[in-house]
Amino acid sequence: QAMTNIGIKIVELGHFPFIPDYLYIMHMLGKKELDEKTYNELETKWLEKCDALLYPYNKIGLSDGSGNIIKSKADNQLELAIKEGKLIFLDIKHIPKYSLIV
Repeated sequence: QAMTNIGIKIVELGHFPFIPDYLYIMHMLGKKELDEKTYNELETKWLEKCDALLYPYNKIGLSDGSGNIIKSKADNQLELAIKEGKLIFLDIKHIPKYSLIV
C-alpha cells in the first residue's frame, strides 16, 4: 500500500509512475506463472524507458550479519538507473511538478 500511495502522489505531481511491485499482481492473478527471470527482464525494460527513479531508502543493501551486503531489487534498479544516466530522486519532495497529466 505504501508504494501505491507514493505512486498516487507522483501522479498528482503530473508524472506517470511505473511501480515494479505491480508486476506481482500479474503473477498472483495470472493463469500462467512466469519465472522470476522474466519479471526481472520486464522491470529492466521499463526502467530503461523511464526518465527518473525514486529511491526512497537510506542506504544500499542490508548486512547479512557476517559483513556481506545483500542487495535488493531496488538496489539493482538504482545501479542500472545510475549506469543509464537517469535522474535519481531520494525523496518524493524533490520530484518537480509537471503539468502533462494533472
